[in-house]
Amino acid sequence: TPSPAASGARTPQELAQISAAWNAYAGPDAYRMFQQMSERGWSAADVAQATGMSLQEVGDYLTRIGAPAGFGGAVTLGADAINLPYMAATDQARNDPADAAHPWIKEETQTDEAGNVTTSRSFDLAAFTAWYMTQPQGRDFARIHGGVSSDGAGGVRFGSGAAYAAPGVREDGSLIMTRVGWAQDARIAKYASYPRASDEERIATLAAVSTPANEELFKVFGGAAELPNTEQGEIMRARYGTELGTLLYRLDLATQAAKDYYSNELSRAARGESELGWTTGPTFTKTVVDESGTHTETITPKTFSELDFHRALTSRGDDKSRLIKMLYGQASVNEQGQLVVQGEGGMMKYDFSRDESGAITSARQLSSLPPGLAKVDLA
Repeated sequence: TPSPAASGARTPQELAQISAAWNAYAGPDAYRMFQQMSERGWSAADVAQATGMSLQEVGDYLTRIGAPAGFGGAVTLGADAINLPYMAATDQARNDPADAAHPWIKEETQTDEAGNVTTSRSFDLAAFTAWYMTQPQGRDFARIHGGVSSDGAGGVRFGSGAAYAAPGVREDGSLIMTRVGWAQDARIAKYASYPRASDEERIATLAAVSTPANEELFKVFGGAAELPNTEQGEIMRARYGTELGTLLYRLDLATQAAKDYYSNELSRAARGESELGWTTGPTFTKTVVDESGTHTETITPKTFSELDFHRALTSRGDDKSRLIKMLYGQASVNEQGQLVVQGEGGMMKYDFSRDESGAITSARQLSSLPPGLAKVDLA
């Protein structure tokens, strides 16, 4: 969570960046504005200095969009500090004995066919809210939310864009309290709950990622990629920041591409679709008796070896094979007959299907362990 910065602590370039973000996001995408402040450590004071707004105005904006109390500085009161007292007052007023003297009590009189007169009273949430906003305890609420109007269904809408649905009533007559909320609130609250990496963790992570093998990995198997707007992407953005988070995301994609390349080449070879790993034995002739008579066949046996495949692939000399050798240079067959390849890129293990003669016909990846250089929790 960013803390208030001293006046003048930001450079002109930083202030211009803050101003540009405010102009781009403050109105149409408050979530992104909150995200920028969270990631870059901008305080309410920074935003006020960059935009010319008062510190109070910035704090009210942050409270209005759902930022937690203290975000960007003490001037951000937080939604609960503003909304919960209003909701409690609403609860108390609704459950007070119906007194027509209150301006928020509506009174209706009906006369039946026999001339009997009955009077019913109901609670007007919009009228109560308008009254509450004129009271000392409602000043912050009124400043944050602005005007109020009925939504036509017993609830209210505010100038801030927030809405408060009409509370329901349980069978025992007690009030079911809902909460004041607005569109950005849930997303911002969720983003604020994601863990943040310390400066030490970010430095260590960047150092772990910045290796010659990874540079080669990006060059050969990587590509342009941005953090996805998914929950995993937002978690990484919150924890590491956009730049490092994107680097980790690209590393994950490139590493998977390298693994897929090795797996596909191994499967193709095992199916006989490439010559990698195949050895041709001595040619011999065989006498065959069938319906057409007796004749001889010339047979050239071919056998597939998973270790020969690995040696052949990693010695081809092209960029991809050279990188595979760098990442998975060691290969062995364990007691279960599984191929195990490992190195700086981690470890992969493969099992094989075999025919009746024991010859390999297909390969299947059993497991994959991440590289030691990327033991960063990407989730």
